[in-house]
Amino acid sequence: MGASNPGPLMAAWLSDNTPEMGTRSIIIGINGYSNLAGVIAGQLFKAQYAPSYSFPLKVTMVLIIIGMVGFACIRFVFQHENRRRAKKIAGWTAEELEAERLNSTRRGNQKLTFVYGL
Repeated sequence: MGASNPGPLMAAWLSDNTPEMGTRSIIIGINGYSNLAGVIAGQLFKAQYAPSYSFPLKVTMVLIIIGMVGFACIRFVFQHENRRRAKKIAGWTAEELEAERLNSTRRGNQKLTFVYGL
């Protein structure tokens, strides 16, 4: 693990954006599947592809691009949701904001005052 390993940062970002314990457990579990990269790498980088390893490197680059597109989509969805919520609560009074804070029907990221971290 080096400075370029995004695992701990990704786990922190995901857990920060999912305040409910059940949802957070599922999200962090899904994120754990990224550890399967070590298994996949062992199957891709075989001696038959030596010395250039061009096929495994191409597969790796495609998977990285797919991951980048996925995270860009998540960021876009979070930005859109933050803007939608900001418009919805823009005209609220301090009493309405406090009522939303104390509201027990919506919890965690379901509250209109919750802002997703980007």
